[in-house]
Amino acid sequence: MDQYLSLRSEMIALNNEVSHLLKQSQEALGGAGEVFSQWNRTCTAIERHLMDDVVRIAVVGAIKSGKSTLVNSWLGKDYLKRGA
Repeated sequence: MDQYLSLRSEMIALNNEVSHLLKQSQEALGGAGEVFSQWNRTCTAIERHLMDDVVRIAVVGAIKSGKSTLVNSWLGKDYLKRGA
């Protein structure tokens, strides 16, 4: 758990640094552009997600490639339905 908290703190610090750089860039370019606003909203959302005590993991793959089997194996119990 300590490693998770340490990594989370590092990711929050990096996210804050990116957010700061975006604001500096926006100011240097005269504040114009919806793109900067969109990226700032994204940084805010990332920070909110990082502050949650929930770890979200996406498992992506083709149909019938073993995604549910993999997750059930990680969890040690059949939580996800397999097959059609």
